[in-house]
This record gives sequence, C-alpha cells and structure tokens, in this order.
Amino acid sequence: MQQLHGVAAREKRTGVFFSSVGHTPQARTWTQASGTLLFRLDRQGAVEAVDGAAHALSAEVDARGAVGTG
Repeated sequence: MQQLHGVAAREKRTGVFFSSVGHTPQARTWTQASGTLLFRLDRQGAVEAVDGAAHALSAEVDARGAVGTG
C-alpha cells in the first residue's frame, strides 16, 4: 500500500487498493492518514468501501447514478 501511495502521489493521483481478503488494522490506520482508498471485493465480485475516503467516493458515485448513464 505504501508503494501504491508513493506512485499515486508522484503522479498527483489518489491511490485505490482492492482486496478480497480484507485489510489489517494497521493498513486501515495508515491509509486513513495517507488518503489511500480501501475497497473489499466479496466472493461475487461486488465492491464494498472499507475506509472513510472510500465511503465518500462510493456515496458520490451513487449520487451521480449508475456508471455510464450520464
């Protein structure tokens, strides 16, 4: 995650990390401070926001409607 954040910061982007097995408490703490977004993939491939920044992005996407409709 730290390497992802380093690349994202260099490119002036936000890092987004997906995991199918979850994230450690240490990873959650670190990403909260770094601004990296954490998501979890369930067994069906559905995406679930894990941290506050990811929840905020998910809410923004939901408010805009389905992807590709506007």
